[in-house]
Amino acid sequence: MALQFILGPKGAARLAKFLDDNIAGLTSNILLGFLLGLLPMFGTMTGLPIDVRHVTLGTGQFAGSIYTIGTGVVYLNAFWLALVGIMVIGTLNVSVSFGLAMWVAIRARDVSAPDRKAIYQAVWQRFCRKPFTFLWPAKDEVATEAPAHG
Repeated sequence: MALQFILGPKGAARLAKFLDDNIAGLTSNILLGFLLGLLPMFGTMTGLPIDVRHVTLGTGQFAGSIYTIGTGVVYLNAFWLALVGIMVIGTLNVSVSFGLAMWVAIRARDVSAPDRKAIYQAVWQRFCRKPFTFLWPAKDEVATEAPAHG
């Protein structure tokens, strides 16, 4: 009654239709958002090594939607956009993790500005030449110990 008073009969009917069509997607995404944000904190409080990975979560939703909709979904643009989105999430996760780890390592070693610039250039050149070695090291390359700084 209150919604009909606020929105009017047509507006309440449109809201009801929208919720009827979209309530499952809305609630699942809200629930997954809460799980993504609260599950690691719950793991910290209980001492359990619980973590949620963005790529795993996105891929699970992607696979669930394929199962629900059917394999004919591969002919839709939304399918391919979702697949690209999962790849973007993975790329962002890896690059942010690598960047933060490198930033912490450089700060921990108190590397000077010219040396930092040389390191960044070397990493960028390596990334442009052999980007996959950041994920899978080449079998013929042997890691050498970096010279002590300072």
